[in-house]
Amino acid sequence: MKITYILAVISFTLLMSSCGAGKYATKAKEGEVEMSISKGVCFGKCPVYSLKVMKGGMAELAARNHVQGKKGLYRKKLDKATYNDLLKAFNESKYTQFSPKYESNIPDLPMVIIGYVAQDTLALVRGKEERPSALMQLQYKMEKLAQSEGWDLIEEYTRPDVEQEEEKPTYILSEIIILPSPGTMLPRWFKTYEEYGVRVLKRITPNQNYWLITYDEGKVKPEKILTMLKADSAILEAEFNKETSVREER
Repeated sequence: MKITYILAVISFTLLMSSCGAGKYATKAKEGEVEMSISKGVCFGKCPVYSLKVMKGGMAELAARNHVQGKKGLYRKKLDKATYNDLLKAFNESKYTQFSPKYESNIPDLPMVIIGYVAQDTLALVRGKEERPSALMQLQYKMEKLAQSEGWDLIEEYTRPDVEQEEEKPTYILSEIIILPSPGTMLPRWFKTYEEYGVRVLKRITPNQNYWLITYDEGKVKPEKILTMLKADSAILEAEFNKETSVREER
């Protein structure tokens, strides 16, 4: 079963990659993929997974690495309200107007591929940080679903061939890249970490919400502050910065 599933995932990925905004023969039928997201590797411990929501509300999560303790194939049936909310968000986003690919000059961010069957079109959008806010809202919704409870384990991944290779960079422990959750007011948020000397260094991307922050290492250890940020509901992602010539040039 494991080999069959892996082949199915590969076939689905190739289909998504080759179609671009190509045409489906018909609209998505019951049980066929309707909405999807795939998050790739980064130089840190970013969640690596693919999530597919089928027409009718069945969802399938292939958790590869760093997905809140999950590693394997999971499924669950979405309740009607959750499914309809997702479908409404994609419908109202005018999804097919997005560019198929948004370029990035930051190599250590994960590639995100979002897919949606809009009318007769399988529309795929690839990118990292430079994307329209409407597209980011769709990503947040799909990420929230992937992080939700109630998933049933169908098959556990244990073989090395389902592991993702990660490069080991040199980290700058005094600097942390954060992605605030939607609605987080950064000026107010920084005040909650005043005792640790947390302050902003710069916004990494001009059109999206990745920020580079620092803190007082005399007041808190690197591992502790990172753990605190990862546990903070106001922060979606937090990773130590790393030494790259690309970021220094931006």
